[in-house]
Amino acid sequence: MKVCCRLIWQEDAIPMMLPLTAKEKKLDYFLEICGRFLMTGGQDVSPSVYHVKKEAWCGSCCELRDEMEQYILKGAVDRDKSVLDICRGIQFMSLSWAFNGIRNFLMRQMKTAER
Repeated sequence: MKVCCRLIWQEDAIPMMLPLTAKEKKLDYFLEICGRFLMTGGQDVSPSVYHVKKEAWCGSCCELRDEMEQYILKGAVDRDKSVLDICRGIQFMSLSWAFNGIRNFLMRQMKTAER
């Protein structure tokens, strides 16, 4: 964490915690004013992100946070803004991007097969 804090200060950045919300209008505001995003550790990523049933061994999840981070991640990428992920953030990005990539690949394969 020391390295991350040092990087923030070297960039002359002001760290800010976003409110936990899925309200797109509020999140759009932060997507406009923030130059970069840091997705940190925390609860497990909800299995609903990658469309599977929650198993008994799964830890606590926060679906509101998952929804918010999906919106922020997509919005940051669409706006060509950097996103640094730590622990849960890496898992979240991998799961949401990998699942969407696999789903899109399969959809293209199905459309090709239908022709």
